[in-house]
Amino acid sequence: MNEETRSTAEDAVLSARNIGGIDSASVEFSSGVNVLVGRNATNRTSLLQAVIGALGGSSVTLKGDAEEGETTLELEGETYTRRLVRNGQDVVKSGEPLLEDADVADLFAFLIESNEARQTVARMGDLRNLIMSPVDIDEIKAEIQELKREQKEIEAEIQSIDEEEKQLAGLVQRRSSLEEEIERKEDELEEIRSKIANSDIQSYQRDTSNEELEEKLDERQELESTREDIIFDLQTERQSFESLQAEQSEVEAELDNLPEISDKRIQDVNSRLSNACERQNMLESTINQMQNIIQFNEEQLEDGEGLFGNLQTPDDGGLFGLFRSEANTDLLGALRTEQEEQAVTDQLLDDQQVLTCWTCGSQVKKKQIKEVVGELRDIRSEQLELLNDVKSEIQELKDTKSSLEKSDERRERLEQKQAQLAQEIKTRHDRIEELETRKTTIETEIDELSDEIEALREEIDIEENTDYTAILDLQEDAKRLELEIEQHREEIDDVTEEIDAVESRIDQREELEAEREELRERLTELRQRVEQIEQRAVSEFNERMAEILDILNYSNIERIWIERIDTETAGSSVSTDTSFDIHVVRSTDGGSHYRDTIDHLSESEREVTGLVFALAGYLVHDVHESVPFIVLDSLEAIDSDRIARVVEYLSDYAEYLVVALLPEDAASLNDKYRYMSPPWQSLKNF
Repeated sequence: MNEETRSTAEDAVLSARNIGGIDSASVEFSSGVNVLVGRNATNRTSLLQAVIGALGGSSVTLKGDAEEGETTLELEGETYTRRLVRNGQDVVKSGEPLLEDADVADLFAFLIESNEARQTVARMGDLRNLIMSPVDIDEIKAEIQELKREQKEIEAEIQSIDEEEKQLAGLVQRRSSLEEEIERKEDELEEIRSKIANSDIQSYQRDTSNEELEEKLDERQELESTREDIIFDLQTERQSFESLQAEQSEVEAELDNLPEISDKRIQDVNSRLSNACERQNMLESTINQMQNIIQFNEEQLEDGEGLFGNLQTPDDGGLFGLFRSEANTDLLGALRTEQEEQAVTDQLLDDQQVLTCWTCGSQVKKKQIKEVVGELRDIRSEQLELLNDVKSEIQELKDTKSSLEKSDERRERLEQKQAQLAQEIKTRHDRIEELETRKTTIETEIDELSDEIEALREEIDIEENTDYTAILDLQEDAKRLELEIEQHREEIDDVTEEIDAVESRIDQREELEAEREELRERLTELRQRVEQIEQRAVSEFNERMAEILDILNYSNIERIWIERIDTETAGSSVSTDTSFDIHVVRSTDGGSHYRDTIDHLSESEREVTGLVFALAGYLVHDVHESVPFIVLDSLEAIDSDRIARVVEYLSDYAEYLVVALLPEDAASLNDKYRYMSPPWQSLKNF
């Protein structure tokens, strides 16, 4: 950002109440670099939390003894707020911060000590998710899954066409046989009609009985035709019924395999998730406070008499009263000695210098304070490990919650499907019963007609001559043949329709195969795109880390770089089957280089590596384009000259850079920056 643009930018006004260890404070940030100068335990980190909270970040905590708090940021004519209210063990956050989704900013813009990116590097965690989380590849992955689904459907369609093509010859043969059968029956029918036409029996010989017989024969023929239609409908309905029953069995089997998700279990997971998030907030706050206490004590021990000797007052019993409102009382109490069990002077054999303890005002020897500070360091390390465990627990609970919700949704859909299938099966069953009843009724009518026809035939045989009876037999045969020919023609129509459908699908196969090939090419392209995006992100991270390391100019760390390792199996889709491993190249006094791993680095070197990684993410993902602030804290692992160079480098990107520094580190920075020191001046009243 050029200086002319900065000179015209308005100051940003931050107001905080009951945030971290702050009772009430307001400051103005100018565009550019803003340096919070002060010793530890002066609420520098709490002020940074207030900035983060107003911007929408997650690393903001409510003051331990407060029921509610608020942070407000006035920026470029807009006001952004974040309100925190204690609700039992939980802290509910509301308001309208600058960012609706601050995940990227939490990772790469809000670089306090508990920053996830810094901590993940330090504990050798999963870097891939961090690097790729701001990159929008979810849409690509979703498209890959959709294309795979379409590909599977097309392959199933092609396979179905192949199976139908195998049956085509049989269908053609069936149609040919039916046509031959029709031709044979038509010849037979023509011959019967010719016999009837050439008969010498005169029409006047037909009496009422003969006419009635012919009517009965016609009626039976119609009933037999209707029966054939009903039989066909029954076959269709039974096939549908069996298909629905099979589908119902599949649904019921899947339902049986789905776990029962009770509301109580979901509520339990939500409750545990809420508690875990609260524990995370409390742990982050506790860790920050412990770090302030540790650093403060270390500085005073280095200073000799320092604060231990000079800031003791009769009224407050040391600085314990001053910090009681700004830090966790239990943590401060950890500095106390158990004087009831044994006198301090009896426990110490060296470091005989006697100091006034700032936490309780008692006289203790320097060695004991050192030992307690060492114990606090160990406790802080344990708290960091516990914080990592809580974060892992939160992720597991989120995954569990998502799985339960998906399972519950799936059960609901299956139960709806089950109800629909049950209703449709009932409808089909009722239809089958209706058709069977009709079929039985018609068959009864046919039997009755057959009996009547037989009786009429016997009557005619008695009254008429045998020649006329023969004609009646021919007429009955003719009617039967006409019915059979009609049925064969209907069957030919069905077979022809089926042949046409198969041939049409065969014609589509080439098009489907071409579409399948296009899908394969598109899938390959998308998979390669994900790989290219990952490779590009890794490359950009490596370039930025090289730039930052060049600025830091460490003599024994030659290079920090990330390697993308592809672990996917052949044919699998690109998802999380890759890992990003971070490497360190060291140099020796003799000028040689060798590769090292994070676990071999010292604690301070890990902190530097984590900070380098987080700063690289800020630059690679252009976080400055969407987040006007970058916040820096806990830079003690870097010396003052290097801090100055990093701040100057970042100042070209961030509109507002807020860095918390000790006075000796701030002394190396440029005079043109804006400096603020405690007490943080209150500019507004709440």
